[in-house]
Amino acid sequence: MGRAALGARTRPAGLALTPNVKRLLALAAPAAIAGGALQINVMISQILASFEEGAIALLNYADRLYQMPLGLIGVAVGVAMLPRLSRLVAAEDHAGARGALDEAVNLSMAFTLPAAAAMLAMPAYLLEGLFARAAFTAEDAAMGAMALFHYGWGVPAFVLAKIYAPGFFAREDTKAPMRFALISMLVNTALGAALFFGLRAAGYPGFPGLAIATSVAAWGNVLMMIAALGARGAYAPSAQALSRFVRIVLVSAGLGLVLYIAQANRAALEAVLGAKEVAVAVLILGGGIGYFVFLFLTRAVTLGEVRAAMRREKGAPAGGGGLPPASMADRKRPMNTSTQLWRWRP
Repeated sequence: MGRAALGARTRPAGLALTPNVKRLLALAAPAAIAGGALQINVMISQILASFEEGAIALLNYADRLYQMPLGLIGVAVGVAMLPRLSRLVAAEDHAGARGALDEAVNLSMAFTLPAAAAMLAMPAYLLEGLFARAAFTAEDAAMGAMALFHYGWGVPAFVLAKIYAPGFFAREDTKAPMRFALISMLVNTALGAALFFGLRAAGYPGFPGLAIATSVAAWGNVLMMIAALGARGAYAPSAQALSRFVRIVLVSAGLGLVLYIAQANRAALEAVLGAKEVAVAVLILGGGIGYFVFLFLTRAVTLGEVRAAMRREKGAPAGGGGLPPASMADRKRPMNTSTQLWRWRP
């Protein structure tokens, strides 16, 4: 039966902004700006790229590759880490919080640096093997590689921004990451415009300058985060963490060298494997397997650490989903039902 037949009337009730709702909005708005910094920088690059024919398409092809480690690694590790970090901060276990951040940084870099190494070692071969067919030619792949290469050295910063941000969020500070993000946007816009139009005026394609600006801005954002956390005593990498990070970098550099030599001898490789698509797939899969074998052999990362870091805690007393615990007064305050947007009135 409908509400009219039941004699019920609906009327919107006023939205009461309780202290918890106000607190949520105050934390969420700056966090949204900080979290969307890279996407805003990409949008700015797209706007500038519209002044050059074909530049938007080339940036989009590169974007598909460098966004993969960001989405698969940076976001996943950051989301999984936040409940644990919030719990440690709420318990005033500062050493444990620093240790959790060390683990997250090393784990994320263990998965990110090999991807960055591939983008730096063989950007053109990656684009050609994955996308070069029909209207997208090998020449287009070579052009797109100029952007992918510069996104490659920025990929670690894209991911680290997602890892360090929970260090602020767990302490109910979303304004500092927002400030850093706004500064990075200004740097990206100014440097991107200068490089783009400067390169075009010199007779070169301008779109690689946009990739350079995005990566520079991302590293600036991360360095500001590290400096702020360090000044608060919330982050100080241990000797063990630094040792593991060095091992990750060395194994990743070895992978990059192997991939560079392989793509330099692509004719021989394709003569054995048949097609460039197969050759690129074999390099990615084979290089990835070899990388992780050496990574585990050097004890830079262990399987137990991977499982523990990716296991999202349930029911953490620190607020679970990322909102830090409310004050005891807020917890004891009865729920205000007037926050309902609609109320049934018989």
